[in-house]
Amino acid sequence: MPPNVYVKNGLRHVEPYMRRITAVARPRWVGKPFLEVLATDFRGRDIGRFSELIDSGDMYVWRRTPAGVETVRGAQLRTEKLRRGDRISNSIHQHEKPVIAAPIDVLHEDSEMLVVNKPAGVPVHSTSGYLQNTVLEILKREHGQSQLHLLYRLDKAVSGVLIMAKNLAKFKQLREEIDDKKRVHKEYVARVRGRFPGSAACHDNVVVVDPLKKYQYGGVGAPKRATTNFSLLEYNSELDESTVKCVLQTGRKHQIRIHLRNLGHPIVNDPLYGPSGVLGAPMTSRPSSKEFSLIQEKAEQLLSAISLPGKCEVCGFPNHVDPTPEELVIYLHARKYMVQGSWSYCAPDPGWAKFP
Repeated sequence: MPPNVYVKNGLRHVEPYMRRITAVARPRWVGKPFLEVLATDFRGRDIGRFSELIDSGDMYVWRRTPAGVETVRGAQLRTEKLRRGDRISNSIHQHEKPVIAAPIDVLHEDSEMLVVNKPAGVPVHSTSGYLQNTVLEILKREHGQSQLHLLYRLDKAVSGVLIMAKNLAKFKQLREEIDDKKRVHKEYVARVRGRFPGSAACHDNVVVVDPLKKYQYGGVGAPKRATTNFSLLEYNSELDESTVKCVLQTGRKHQIRIHLRNLGHPIVNDPLYGPSGVLGAPMTSRPSSKEFSLIQEKAEQLLSAISLPGKCEVCGFPNHVDPTPEELVIYLHARKYMVQGSWSYCAPDPGWAKFP
């Protein structure tokens, strides 16, 4: 039975629901007592809740042995040292973050592929905090599209052309075409601060930083070569803002947002890379662990600002203030995706792309 979905204040909500999860023991957990792993690697979680799950038998470890499958539960689990290949299983009360309640318009569909205009404010696929509230799950639930293969991803806050194959053979064909750098054309439109020069190219290395992760475990990505070509579309002197055409030569995560920041023309409402954002300062190399700690502190301050008193009565999940639809959007839109001599798909520009 799928969880209940409802719309409130322009947002698509999923009622909290129960589901079982299983995690494979990470290498750094091997040889450590189970409770020690919970205390060190799950900081911020309700340890009391974990204790209840252990006592009830809901949380357990299972492993394969020469004699068969062995399960460790209850009091024994508290002192059990984890082994390589152990599986940790427990049920959770899943809370999902709301997304913008917007239609997913179909730009093209045939027997082998589907092209949609992804709405801003909705993640493409499952990620932390989003399982049902994703483009793929909404297409599955509301449009009966259950076997879709993504050709690429768009950031949650970004709108525009999103291409999916309906079978693996078509996926492989499209992927090969997209990987042909001489034929592919990926074009975006952005609205940025200041008067953008007529044209500009940025070749800065892209460094992706995730302050919600640990420094040594995915918090800082390796610098990657990237190139974006920009050209001015329109400038509004009253707002001191420009609309800019952005053409990707490479496809790095957050590439356009980072390059516009580094050029001194960040996207006007980018909460991450804007002037007051957590990552508002230009960056072309990996930050030190000390610099990363300062970034984390700023992120934690922003998160605490949206917290509400009280917790979920079922699982202790902290309450949060719902965002407004406007807070889930940035002014960046994937307007055109083309492979020369093969196919081309365009999504209409959103309202913000044209000054009044």
